[in-house]
Amino acid sequence: MNAVAQTGSKRSPALADVPTVAESGYPDFEVNSWVGMLAPSGTPVEIIERLQSEVGKILAEPKFAARLQDQGLVGIGSTPKQFATLLTSEREKWARLVKERGLILD
Repeated sequence: MNAVAQTGSKRSPALADVPTVAESGYPDFEVNSWVGMLAPSGTPVEIIERLQSEVGKILAEPKFAARLQDQGLVGIGSTPKQFATLLTSEREKWARLVKERGLILD
């Protein structure tokens, strides 16, 4: 299998020679995959901050970062506020696409 394009806004270090879809002539195209941690509504702020801190420490460990990179992944470790902004943005982006295209669940 040969990679012809990457769907994210930036090239992955694992495929540095493969252009993004945007670089290939579709400037508005961007699809990223991500993984995040969520907690129940009402979880105390101190616990959220502690979880974020501990995850940040893990992402900063060279061995862990290397394992992610071997899989073509990059650990970001955003703040809870940044992650909330991402969730809102993703929900709005995909809801708009579904509405514009008239997609329905079959």
